[in-house]
Amino acid sequence: MKHIILTRFNLVFENWKNDRNNNPILSKEWLEERFELFKNYCFPSVKKQSNQEFVWVVFFDVATPHEYLSVITELQDSYDNFLPLYIDGNKSVESTLLHYIEQNFDGEDFILTTRIDNDDILHCDFVKTVQDIARQNYIHNLVIDVRKGYQMVLCKSHEEYRVCLQNFNPFISLLQKKELYSSIFARQHPDWKNEKNIVVHDRKPLWIQIIHQRNKVNRVNRHNRLVNFNDYLSFGFTKKKRKRGLLYINTYNSLIKIYEKFRN
Repeated sequence: MKHIILTRFNLVFENWKNDRNNNPILSKEWLEERFELFKNYCFPSVKKQSNQEFVWVVFFDVATPHEYLSVITELQDSYDNFLPLYIDGNKSVESTLLHYIEQNFDGEDFILTTRIDNDDILHCDFVKTVQDIARQNYIHNLVIDVRKGYQMVLCKSHEEYRVCLQNFNPFISLLQKKELYSSIFARQHPDWKNEKNIVVHDRKPLWIQIIHQRNKVNRVNRHNRLVNFNDYLSFGFTKKKRKRGLLYINTYNSLIKIYEKFRN
């Protein structure tokens, strides 16, 4: 069995042009924010995995601005499992993956694929858990649904953490016979619920979904219980210092400007 973690970074989708605030994606601002989230959260969490028997394929668009290519190269140089592939939009994902598997995997009977978004986080035992389940169930089109995790909400002055239980979420994995391979991206992640062979793991939180202003679909679930999160080490990142004081200073200055405007 070979395991591939898959991430689509800045690929062009025909039906995805704007974020939730109707701002254009793939702009300079969008890329700057995504690279910061990727470098601070997603990348270190994958690099931290206790089981390193996988390759992490991250798809970048061929039109990625030159200023970010050096950043990607630095990440690749720092982590052997990280494999950036440059392709022409989302439509090229499946054919590129199939070619990569044919060229690099010889003698394996099964391919395990796991998806993760570029702004999310894995627990250090995520890969180990998924591979243990796969090795106990060598079945074509086996869906491995790791349902328990956290939502981390990036507020202006602080972070909130909520326990999250979500079936067929964006961290889903798929085991397939190599000759019948099509990858986890062959369907939207909720659509794997119709498969016959599904293994659910929900014993402990193994992922963190980051909720921020530029999410297109993800939303904060206020029904999820707030928790005092401090397990940063297991998820491969450190607690960020938020500039709380700066927020209040900027707010105060804005109020002063409004007051002076109306006074004049």
